[in-house]
Amino acid sequence: MCPRLSKPATCAALACALMASLGHAAPRKINLEQLGNPSIDETANDRFRTFARQLALSFSPLSLSPPNTLGWLGTSTSAFLSLEKPNWETIEKLNRETREKFSQTTTNRLLSQTSPLWTQLGISVRKGLPYSFEVAAHVKWLTQSPLWTLAGDLKWAFEGIDYLPNFSIRLHLQQLFGASPLKLTTGGMDLSLGYTFALPNALILSLFGGWDLVFVYAASQRVRFDNAEAKFTSLKPFSNSHNRLYGAFQLSYWHAFVQWGLSYSVLKIPMSSTSKKEGTFSSLLMGNLGIGYVF
Repeated sequence: MCPRLSKPATCAALACALMASLGHAAPRKINLEQLGNPSIDETANDRFRTFARQLALSFSPLSLSPPNTLGWLGTSTSAFLSLEKPNWETIEKLNRETREKFSQTTTNRLLSQTSPLWTQLGISVRKGLPYSFEVAAHVKWLTQSPLWTLAGDLKWAFEGIDYLPNFSIRLHLQQLFGASPLKLTTGGMDLSLGYTFALPNALILSLFGGWDLVFVYAASQRVRFDNAEAKFTSLKPFSNSHNRLYGAFQLSYWHAFVQWGLSYSVLKIPMSSTSKKEGTFSSLLMGNLGIGYVF
């Protein structure tokens, strides 16, 4: 039988597991000045919006739990690891080629020390409410960077009917911190379907997946360009939306559980900031591994 831990001890253990990796250096920083001065080059605003959309999809919170809820007495805490592969090379190439047309040289990257694979660490807390509602809060940090996010969501589930899958609707909102001079907020809604199976030895398997619609708001503070300062045009939340598909499973034993999921999203970006008709696709593949405990 799984030993029952106290709430403070479990939360402290999960927090320590996450904070143990914070000893890494933080070389990754956002260099918006590499996009060019928007006061003399209007195409810089296009590149700013493309960059902000890709960054938003990288940080936007995934559905980390099955579509069923914990019940109004239930609470869950988990730690998770996210591995993702954003297509930054496409955006860097777009930025470099367009700036060369305006005889603007650039030697640095938009994101310093950008690697093909990103690693994010996080903690998630869920609390069940009456009438099949549930609230959750998530904190996530991009390793080797000052970038971190705080997110919250509200979920309602249609659950507990024999021979029918569970179904949930989730609303989520997230804010990115440590990204000065960039301000980035994401929000959205996802729909999820799932089914739970009882296995031998008190194991429970939950399979679930769904569709997530993500909206992005992005703005910049004043950025220094040589001897001048300028701001990029803001990206309005309802002027753009992005689709994401995901699937996952959760294996539970008594109060402990482990879960693994994959998500895939596609972002259409212009091949050239001066030609809106041409376009290419930047994809984002993300995997999530989490462990947790239900009180």
